[in-house]
Amino acid sequence: MLPEERAECESKLTKAMCSLGLGGNALSNPELIDFINCLRPSYKLPHRNTFNKLVEQEFNKTAFMVRQAVEDASFVAVCADGYTDIAHQHVYNVICLAPKPYLWTTVETTSDSETSSFLANLLKKEIEKIGKEKVVALITDHASNIRGAALQLQVDYPWLIVSGCKAHLLNLLARDICEKTVVINLIKDCAMITKFFRQKEPQAVFWAAQQEDGTTKKQLTFAAPTRWSTYCDVFERFMLNKSAIESAIHSPTLARKFTKEIENMKEVFEPSNQFWRILQSLLDILKPISNLINFVESDDNFVGTVFDKIDQCFDQLDAVVSSSLMNREFLDFVKERIEFRRTMGTSSLPDLIYSMDPTKFPDPNCLDENVLKLDQTRRNKAADFLNSYFSKNPKIGPEVNQEFAKFTGKCSPFNKDVKPQAWTQQGTNDMKVFWLGYYQGTRLSKVMAAIIPMVLSSAAAERNFSIRGAIHTKSRNRLAIKHVNHQTFIKHNLKLLRPPKAADSESESENEDVAAAEEDAEQTDPNNDELFDDSSIFID
Repeated sequence: MLPEERAECESKLTKAMCSLGLGGNALSNPELIDFINCLRPSYKLPHRNTFNKLVEQEFNKTAFMVRQAVEDASFVAVCADGYTDIAHQHVYNVICLAPKPYLWTTVETTSDSETSSFLANLLKKEIEKIGKEKVVALITDHASNIRGAALQLQVDYPWLIVSGCKAHLLNLLARDICEKTVVINLIKDCAMITKFFRQKEPQAVFWAAQQEDGTTKKQLTFAAPTRWSTYCDVFERFMLNKSAIESAIHSPTLARKFTKEIENMKEVFEPSNQFWRILQSLLDILKPISNLINFVESDDNFVGTVFDKIDQCFDQLDAVVSSSLMNREFLDFVKERIEFRRTMGTSSLPDLIYSMDPTKFPDPNCLDENVLKLDQTRRNKAADFLNSYFSKNPKIGPEVNQEFAKFTGKCSPFNKDVKPQAWTQQGTNDMKVFWLGYYQGTRLSKVMAAIIPMVLSSAAAERNFSIRGAIHTKSRNRLAIKHVNHQTFIKHNLKLLRPPKAADSESESENEDVAAAEEDAEQTDPNNDELFDDSSIFID
């Protein structure tokens, strides 16, 4: 085998091992050695002691490709988050959306006090490496230290748009409803029941009841503080398994051996306690939140579409709460938290996107004063937002304000007389095509190019921790943090650098399962306000 052929084989082998979360000891596995010999006897696997060197070489190659992708992007957004691994070491990762969510770097912060100043300096260093004029947005969670860091960064980069993760915001709303009210007692009951049916004999009876029911259903699960939508998932699984649960707790076999536990569960399900009715009513509130979290977490959705979905969800929640038969005091608390979280996530960015959408442009012949007034209000907010941020970016400049005024006034070159093809139904159907195609080269087209990589969630950082958790497992807990960083970097970015078909076919579900169990901490304010409590969640 030629040296260049061997080098290519070792490169592909290293990438495969990192993707599978395998360590160097796999290279000495006799079955793998026999398999490779069967494929190509002339190729000998590298020694296990050389694996870290191979990983470092592959890391350098991958880092070069990531830097190239970031350099090729006109504008990027950055998201960052912290994580405590299985060895109780703390790291902070920086994701660069260009527009794909590349892992830019991972910094160990175990011995550092993560104050606002520390995080600001950490992020400033990486923003300078990326190219400060390229970085138009920072997406983080809502922890006080990162919010303080963002304010410091905006002094140096006045064009930087700081957005709290909307998925995290929605999860905080779900926690408000479930952790600050009597619902917490319901969660404890669910945990008690789930724990019982995790035991050997009760589990066997429960599974048999599921099979008799004739459907395949998800198993009961515990609420996990680090997993978003966790309470909705717990309640939904209970509702799916309602008949199996009721059948199992009336099993004579379990009644004889687990008398006390069965009596406790029967008390929970007493008709007067309205367990199932409460569960369904809570799901009516939590399910729209959970669905929206899943939508917001995607890196592929245009930010304008995400804002629209968020507005629709909050409107839906208002309607659900208004028509609910639950206790009025409880519902008043829920309404207050919905309004609080909605206000917390308010931004003028959707007003700018709305105002740049040619399909939303009001018809000059429209006589509906309400439509015209609403449009003007949003456009005024958009103009202020444009001036406050985008005009201060040296790559865009203050001249963008004049362009925006011309566009909203349908003055040249933004009118049908100059570019009639741009204002056809086909031309205005896609904002990205409209600006980056028909009006390429304008300053407003640069604004659109800056908006495209923006997301409203730091989910890319969370997914990176899932990948990290699948590599740094309990069986590999002594792995040096440098090697964990390198292998995580390779696995995270290879999926993005591969052709779309290959990348789309790979599932990360196994990584998420591992990470859910091993994610020790999330940098989020405790949010432990005094619990609202009431004896009954329904009106008598």
